[in-house]
Amino acid sequence: MDETIMTDAAQVQCLLDRFKSHLRLTSNDADADLMAKLQSALASVGHDVHRVLTFSTVTAVATTSSVGGRIVLRLRGPVREVERVSVNGTVLTEGEGYTVSGNRLSINGDYRDAAVEVVYRAGYVTMPSDMWEAVCLRGAGSYANPLDSVQERMRASDVLLRPYRYQDWQS
Repeated sequence: MDETIMTDAAQVQCLLDRFKSHLRLTSNDADADLMAKLQSALASVGHDVHRVLTFSTVTAVATTSSVGGRIVLRLRGPVREVERVSVNGTVLTEGEGYTVSGNRLSINGDYRDAAVEVVYRAGYVTMPSDMWEAVCLRGAGSYANPLDSVQERMRASDVLLRPYRYQDWQS
C-alpha cells in the first residue's frame, strides 16, 4: 500500500516549543532548522511503529483482491476519521460498503485487482511520553550531529519504541 501523509503544520508548530525545551534552547534563531529536524524525527518514529504521530491526512492507495468477500486493510493509526473510501473509482458508504474498527478497514464485496483509495485523518491527541522522548532523541541527534552515518548499535530511541513495533493494536 502506498501512502501519502500530509502533516498538519500547526500541530508540529505546537510541538516546537517542547522540542526546544528538550534541547534547552531559548532563542528563536534556529526555529526553521529545528522545525525541519522535528518533522523528520516525527516521520522517522512514525515509520518505525507504523503510526501517525501528529494530526495528519493520510491517502492510502492499493491494488488488491478480496478474500472471502472482504478486503481488509491495516491503516496507520490512530485513525480519527475516515473521510473517503473508493474502490475502482466508486465511493463507498460506511456501514454498507466498508467498516472501520480501530486501525482496520474492511471493505465488503468480491473484488479482483481492485484499485482502492482511502483518505483518512490520523494522529494522537496526546502522544505517549516514551514515543515523544524517542522523537526528541532522534531530532536532537540530527540537530547536534547532522552527519549521515551508519548505526552500529541500537539507539536509545529504538529501545523506547520497541513495545510499539510488533503489536497488532486496536485504537
